[in-house]
Amino acid sequence: MNEFWPIHSVDDIKNSVWSVQMGAGLDVFFVTLDVRYEMGLENIYNGSSDLNMKNNMFNVSLGIKLL
Repeated sequence: MNEFWPIHSVDDIKNSVWSVQMGAGLDVFFVTLDVRYEMGLENIYNGSSDLNMKNNMFNVSLGIKLL
């Protein structure tokens, strides 16, 4: 096993975590733009190390309305 990477099995990762999501959207004619940010509130690592892993995600989507 790699001693520099503390995650050795799926048991080291929590099954569920809490997070907060915020976002905004803009529709102009037939084009839509959405921006979203998700911020993890707790550590997803379940092991004994002081490793801090959180779900933080930034998402941008651009779409075309058909109807």
